[in-house]
Amino acid sequence: MDESIIKQIINSSTRNEYVDGFWKAIKAVVFGSGHRINMQVWKEAVYINREHFSAVQQFVNSFRDKIHVVCNLELPMNVYIATNILFDNIEKDMPNWVQVQLQKLTPDSHKTMTMTEFFQHCQSAIDEARSLDFQMAAFNSQKKHSSTKSPNSKPSNHQSNTKRNDSYDTKVFKRNCPPKGMHPNEYVKNWRAYKPERSPNGTCSFCTCFGHGTKTCYYLWPEQRPEKWKPHASLWCYKPPEDTKNQSSNSHSSPQSNLTNPNPPPNMSNLAQQFPEG
Repeated sequence: MDESIIKQIINSSTRNEYVDGFWKAIKAVVFGSGHRINMQVWKEAVYINREHFSAVQQFVNSFRDKIHVVCNLELPMNVYIATNILFDNIEKDMPNWVQVQLQKLTPDSHKTMTMTEFFQHCQSAIDEARSLDFQMAAFNSQKKHSSTKSPNSKPSNHQSNTKRNDSYDTKVFKRNCPPKGMHPNEYVKNWRAYKPERSPNGTCSFCTCFGHGTKTCYYLWPEQRPEKWKPHASLWCYKPPEDTKNQSSNSHSSPQSNLTNPNPPPNMSNLAQQFPEG
């Protein structure tokens, strides 16, 4: 222990003859007492960061415990604010779940929400994170199983198109993937006609981004994507089948392909009459 800390403990007003008193004196010097320790506990709860935890479950459990300590110390903490801190930190991990929870809030939630509801949100977030982990494990297992198939087996055109449209990068699990057995073309057609185009908070119903709806979403409309635009690694993105693109490009590049040849070959019998053998 540093000598300066020992001096502060000796000179402190806390009785330190016994072990318990000595320990309280150490905590008072190192961590502070009263206002200082209260502020430290409050800041640790308010400024918690999801990036400091390896899993969503670890973050939620830690944040829930910190909020519980804040309440036990009777420090000011609005349950509505605590809930929004929770949602903000895990929105990147499970945006669809967070959007659903936000839509359930009412204009008076900041007045009526209870600590029990906050704990329910925490448990629901943990359950959702476990479900996503299970889905990802199943996806990786299925991918590993498919990679062990015989190299001589050739997939049908439908399977080939489905595989090609599954994602730009099949190394990661994608959100909003087409359901099993549904062709991506049909899946995208349904999404393009989906109503409402935007969720109540103004985000796109498909990608949950602001500024557009499903009728102009780059993930669903390849022809509207800017040249250097790249999809998010965790969200499924529609990629038209190559044969459809080639057919479209060929039809535009050769407009006369369906027309009669404007320069037919000359009639050989007429040439023979004009130029008889001499």
